[in-house]
Amino acid sequence: MRILQLISSLLLLLTTISLAQQQPQQTCSPADTLTFTSTDHVHVNGARMDIKGIAWYGFEGGSFCVEGLDQRPLGDILDLVKANDFNVIRIPFAADIVVSMNARYPSNINFGINPGLQGKTSIQVLDEIFTQAAARGLLIMLDMHLFDWSQYNNQPGLWYSHKCKWEEGFCVETESDCVRNRDGICYYYTEQANKDMWSTLVERYKSRWNFLAADLQNELHEPATWGSGDASTDYAAAAERISDEIFARNADFRGLIFVEGIGNVPIEPFCENHTATNQGGGHWWGGNFEAVRCRQLNLANGRNDRLVYSPHVYGPSVWDQDYFTWPSYPQNMPAIWDAHFGSVRQLSGKSVVVGEWGGPNTGRTGIWLNAFADYLIAKDMRDNFHWSLNPNRISDTPGILVDWYTPDQDRMTLLKRVQPNPTKFTVSGSNVCYTSSSLSSPVVVVATSASASVSATTTSIASSTSTSTSAIGSTTSVASTSARSTSTTTTGSAAATTSATATATLVTTSPSSN
Repeated sequence: MRILQLISSLLLLLTTISLAQQQPQQTCSPADTLTFTSTDHVHVNGARMDIKGIAWYGFEGGSFCVEGLDQRPLGDILDLVKANDFNVIRIPFAADIVVSMNARYPSNINFGINPGLQGKTSIQVLDEIFTQAAARGLLIMLDMHLFDWSQYNNQPGLWYSHKCKWEEGFCVETESDCVRNRDGICYYYTEQANKDMWSTLVERYKSRWNFLAADLQNELHEPATWGSGDASTDYAAAAERISDEIFARNADFRGLIFVEGIGNVPIEPFCENHTATNQGGGHWWGGNFEAVRCRQLNLANGRNDRLVYSPHVYGPSVWDQDYFTWPSYPQNMPAIWDAHFGSVRQLSGKSVVVGEWGGPNTGRTGIWLNAFADYLIAKDMRDNFHWSLNPNRISDTPGILVDWYTPDQDRMTLLKRVQPNPTKFTVSGSNVCYTSSSLSSPVVVVATSASASVSATTTSIASSTSTSTSAIGSTTSVASTSARSTSTTTTGSAAATTSATATATLVTTSPSSN
């Protein structure tokens, strides 16, 4: 009998652990108190947030709007994003839609299936994306991708519009230059114009609980430097100035600032620990954080807890870097990634979130994708934004969709492996509820008797292959007090699908009106 009791207790213990894996804790807080911070990882109200992000592009292009709205209703596309476990959308845009916000209208929307968008300017369409995304528990990161759509094939290397004086292949001197927009107006995107543009956007969206972050500038590259002290090229100093002004003009902004790296440094390293060539060179635009070894970002007024370093990283399909041809490929890659950006979290104490990665899942790039996924998992650097949602099948970076209805199964399985249990957000009245991380701490089980009574106290399951919830699982909302410092924690009643290998759940949605 004693043996049977022990066996029964063991089975109950295992069942309790399994239920804890299937039912992550849920915390609910007033929507206007949600604050996002950055330490070793991104946090929401002090709790680790696991990001599974996707880029949805189009606002940076000549149609002045995200793609796909000629194919499906906005709500359907957001449902598809939500159903497949993404929790943040990175939206690239051109500064022109802010500077000329009353004159830019989208040209790629089927108003027959999106009647609610008719007559809206581009920025008003973005407003509607924020609103409908929030209703689905989806967060938004805005990415200043270009100054103007006309620069699509000639992206600026600095944070202001400029022209270079070139000598022996290097930009040795810069001066401000203008960019001619759709209306023929030549606009100077100075640093102050950059600050004004971001301050305007943050002012517009800071009251939205789902405004996660501002990605200051996409893919800085030559002649940008990091910490060189050259006021015309030092992006580390410029990112600080722009960020400081955003917070000075919007002290109640509760979101994050994402800062990307630079490209190859065209000058001698400015500190002895910085090796610009790094085992064969080959920094991606926005992917070089080597100089963080001797120049870390420092914001004014104690705002460093809002900083996120965000490298962009790609494989052979985008550019065949020298190190992709080494006999040791892909085993050589972790040391290169470590040198480029992998040491930033240890050096700065701030989170590192990959802002772009992607490519076809075939050939050497397919090998690269899986090696990079392994690296992110091993480094506990799983937070990422994949490029992209858009179904561009002939691109060097095809999206996660085969068409605007169908996910790419191989791609979804890969992304599920990297981030098996992204934080889930749900709206309940004036509260926003969010699930606990599955990656922060182990289950603690307390047995009160040898026979039956077992209770579990848990915040997460520390495993890269932990239980995953179904893409269509529902959670129970719990009300909380209105005090800023008070929140309520419960165990969500998620419909769970146990998966020892964290396989993907693919969900397609049927058309519906907004």
